[in-house]
Order: sequence, then C-alpha cells, then structure tokens
Amino acid sequence: MEVGVRIGRLSELTGASVRSLRYYGETGLLEVRRGPGGHRLYDSADVAQVHLIQALLSVGLSTREIGEIKQHCKKMPHQKESQATAMLHKQRDIVDSCIHKLVGARSRLDSFIAEAEARDRVS
Repeated sequence: MEVGVRIGRLSELTGASVRSLRYYGETGLLEVRRGPGGHRLYDSADVAQVHLIQALLSVGLSTREIGEIKQHCKKMPHQKESQATAMLHKQRDIVDSCIHKLVGARSRLDSFIAEAEARDRVS
C-alpha cells in the first residue's frame, strides 16, 4: 500500500465511507495524521484498524464499546483476562440469545406456514 494515502483512497481500500472514516477519526477510533497541506493521511496500519472496527461493528459492538476496548488495550496490552475480552464474551452471549430467539421465531413461523398450507389444500 502507498504510504500516506488520503481519506478517499482509504475509503476505496476498506469499503468504509468517507463520512464513517471522518467519524472514526473524530471519536478516536482511528488516529488522524495530517500532511503538510492539512489533508488526513493514512497508512497500512490504518487499513487494518478500519477492518477491525468494521468487524467489531458487524458483531454488534457500538463505536463507544470499540473505543473502550481500544483504550483498555492501550493501557493494559498484556493483561490475561481483560475488560476487552469480557466485553467480547458479553457480546457473544447477546448474539447467542438473539440466535435462540430467532430460532424460536422461525419454528413458530414454520408452524403457521404448515397450518396455512394445510388449510389451503382443504379449500
């Protein structure tokens, strides 16, 4: 990757919108470095950081929670059972609960569908 790419190129490389990238910078999720002309400049580490942010967002963490994880990892990078790990476990538990509820909803829908199809065959 080119060194010192601007925000539009980072957007192309990561699939994140320019607006999202600016927001990540404003909230501290992404470090913003400025070039001589005042333009934001990014490198390959920033591409990896954006991919991590996108991955954590995709599993349901909020940007606030991602920021907390980032801060905790900076303060205590080698702590065995960190707050970050605990937050990830909590999020997994939430996802598991949602899956359980969705499986139940699907089962009820399957029952409704079967009943409706049986009525359709009779009429």
